[in-house]
Amino acid sequence: KQAVDYHAMGQATTVAQHYWSLSVEEQFYLIWPAFLSLLLIVFCRRFFFAKRGQIADDKAVPGTGAAPGVAPAAAASPDLDPAARAAAYRKTLLIGVTLFGTAFFAFGLWFTTYSPNQAYFYTPVRFWEFAVGGLVALAAPYFAAYQAKTLRVLLSLVGWVTLLITCVVLQPYYPFPGWWALLPVLATALVIIAGEGKEVPYIHVLTDLRIGQWLGDISYSLYLWHWPLIVLAPYALQTSLLNWKHKAVILLLTLILGTLSKRFIEDPPQRLRVSTLKTFLAMLVGVAVIFAGMWGASAYAKHAYAIEKRAADEWTKDKCAGPRALTVPGCSKYVSLPPKSDYMGEENNYVSDLVPECKILESGDRRVYKICDEGANPSKKVLLLGDSHVEQWIWPLREIAKRENWELAIIETAGCPLGALSPGHDKVRDHAICSETQPLLLSWAKDYNPDVVITSMHAKGEFIEGEGTQPQIYTEGLLRTWKEILTYAKEIIVLADTPENETVRPLNCLDFSRDNPESCARPRELAVGDAPLTAAARQAEKEGLNVHLVDLTSHFCDEQQCYASVGGVKVYYDVNHVQRVYMMMLESELEKQLLPLIGEDN
Repeated sequence: KQAVDYHAMGQATTVAQHYWSLSVEEQFYLIWPAFLSLLLIVFCRRFFFAKRGQIADDKAVPGTGAAPGVAPAAAASPDLDPAARAAAYRKTLLIGVTLFGTAFFAFGLWFTTYSPNQAYFYTPVRFWEFAVGGLVALAAPYFAAYQAKTLRVLLSLVGWVTLLITCVVLQPYYPFPGWWALLPVLATALVIIAGEGKEVPYIHVLTDLRIGQWLGDISYSLYLWHWPLIVLAPYALQTSLLNWKHKAVILLLTLILGTLSKRFIEDPPQRLRVSTLKTFLAMLVGVAVIFAGMWGASAYAKHAYAIEKRAADEWTKDKCAGPRALTVPGCSKYVSLPPKSDYMGEENNYVSDLVPECKILESGDRRVYKICDEGANPSKKVLLLGDSHVEQWIWPLREIAKRENWELAIIETAGCPLGALSPGHDKVRDHAICSETQPLLLSWAKDYNPDVVITSMHAKGEFIEGEGTQPQIYTEGLLRTWKEILTYAKEIIVLADTPENETVRPLNCLDFSRDNPESCARPRELAVGDAPLTAAARQAEKEGLNVHLVDLTSHFCDEQQCYASVGGVKVYYDVNHVQRVYMMMLESELEKQLLPLIGEDN
């Protein structure tokens, strides 16, 4: 789930994250044999039962050489010549696999546009890539027979150069797989085709190097080992930042472990002469052992988590716990108290998907329109409008809304600023998505016709294109949008954005400084600085717009520093969103500042 969830993209990586490709591969192999069997049936019907209306005689048919019980058309058909039959079957497979690949490529193009976050890991989107490999294998005899030396060199050069270009040109924010996947897939196919059956002149000098062949032999082992080493290295070395020496050691360990596992784990079973039954039983035993170990580890982790969670829950009731350590007199000594819990479970997740009362009215790529706490005769209609940083406030606002009998709705687009603001063109995908989404969100907001709009967004960490400083660009764009909103809403409440996290400290800083969380604190000027959203709200107030700022920065920072953990409670759920437990501890202060602004006369 996290792999395709925008809100999970900022969370820490896992040692098994790269196994997604294994999942795609094995799921493909569930349908591939069935598809090939279907093509075999089509072939058999075409070449063996073309004249199934004819019934064979019980005796041999004179003049045909047919055996008793064999139809004359089948016996005499030249298509039954082994070579002709093999060529015909290969042709059937080529046509079928081509149609299969084309269909799933078209599906992949559509799905990458429809749901770009999910598309990268979605199994059917990758089927056409496997089909290209199948086509290369099926067409191999033709390539081997008809390729001239010059053509092989040309194909190989085009393939290798395209692969190198792909490494440089392809960017993380490009929609993928989509059209972009054609580059690495077809380039790889060209390299394989060029070397089919014969060496490629000139280029074989490089591809025949022993080191290249060795790396090719252990490449899959390297794939399995490299990622766990990268993820675990910071914990083993007790550092959140890896330097070039650390990376060199990781590379060396990957090569050593890949070589050893290939030689002593992967290859030996392939040389064993064991019956199918014994192999199957050994597999069952291995799977059983793995599942037993996983179950035991999971049970232990759940038990440890339950104990830690009870202690953490009890601590949150303390008068100096969490943000109260920064604001309650006499509690300052608890600011740097180590966190009572290291776990981030579902109860810490900030997303509105977990609010049971929220019902989705409209949704699309990164955008959602929900109604929450829809009661009879609400005193006010309150709309949360912005990006995922307004969504993190829904938990305390939900409780306030229940007490005040508000109808609460949320319209948000993850990763996109509000209204007349455009992400920099270096984020091509975000720019395209946001340009489409921003007008739609404002249209939904107008249709909802709220009394009050509460807005927030991740402004300091998001570069917006335009002339002038970022606060100036944000102020100009937001004022224009807020004026439009105030034509149908009575007032706008701006929640000052929460301090930066990943841009000012390593995401896993607390993992290495659990007993000294103050070492993860960062200067307030760096974490908050010139907050564009706050600057825009203050300018709106100066211009007399019915826009009001609610700023709870003092519950995350003191005068000098902003913290990753405060009063024994972790602040952040991921790279830049505040976890739910910490937000809920801000409920009373949020209510205290919010209610006077949303008076009965507004």
